[in-house]
Parts: sequence; structure tokens; C-alpha cells
Amino acid sequence: MTVELIVGNRRVQPQELREIPGGIEAEFSGAALNVLIDASFGSGDTIELWRGAHLPERLDVIDIRMEGCATTVTLSRAGAMALN
Repeated sequence: MTVELIVGNRRVQPQELREIPGGIEAEFSGAALNVLIDASFGSGDTIELWRGAHLPERLDVIDIRMEGCATTVTLSRAGAMALN
């Protein structure tokens, strides 16, 4: 199944993405990390997880951990979104 992370109107590609209870953890760098951080701190963009035929799930950033060159972001599910 294809899993995509959409921030605002941009597809962002994490270096790694893994499911955790209640959300996901993803490693980001470069432009993808900048887009995610901007969305977390007031740009107004939503963060959504899209999987195949399922409704998109809204995500909220709950933790950002930086260690060396790796930045791990924990995102919590905020619930399914209705498509218009």
C-alpha cells in the first residue's frame, strides 16, 4: 500500500517512516524538514497521511528530536478527514 505524507499542498518524503501506536515517527532532512517545521509553527498548513483508498488522516507534530544529522518527528493522529 502506498503511504504519502502531504503538508499543505506539498508531498514530503521522509527518509524513513514507521507506524507507532497513535501515529507515526518519521526521519526528515533538508527541504522536507523545513516544510514540516513551518507547518508545525503557524503556517496554517495541515499535515495529512494518505494511504491508498483510505480517507486522509490529519496529523499533529508532538515531538521533534534532533541528533547529529538525523531529525526524528513524532506525529499523532488527529482523526480521519472528510473529502469534499
